[in-house]
Parts: sequence; structure tokens; C-alpha cells
Amino acid sequence: MHDAIQVEGHDIPGVAICTEPFSYGAAQLAKMRGAEGFRFAVVEHPLGSLGDDDLWHRAEAALPQVVDIATGSR
Repeated sequence: MHDAIQVEGHDIPGVAICTEPFSYGAAQLAKMRGAEGFRFAVVEHPLGSLGDDDLWHRAEAALPQVVDIATGSR
């Protein structure tokens, strides 16, 4: 989240991705960094224990969110 907010501050599209249990914390972090309402992609938890195939499926599922956020859609 921190990195995405930093990048956005330089007029470069940045998209943070977090898992569902961390979405509230991510929103609060954005608020504390002065970026309340900062949009980020949310994917199913967990990620760290997934194999390559399952991780690939999570990335595919996140892609529409990432595109919408990066292009300013929605």
C-alpha cells in the first residue's frame, strides 16, 4: 500500500493488492498516509502458501480490478 501511494504521488499509476483479511488495514493505512479512499485490489486469502498454479489463478482473478484501478475506471 505504501509503495502504491508513493508511486501515485509521482503521477504514475500504482495498484496495491491485498488479501481479504487485510483490506480494512490497507484502507486505514491509506487514510493515515493522507490517501483516504485510495483504491486497491482485493484477492482471496491466503497467497503465501499457494503453489504456482493457484497463485496464477488469483492473479487472473485480480486482473480486472487492477486494470480498473490503473485506468481510473469505475
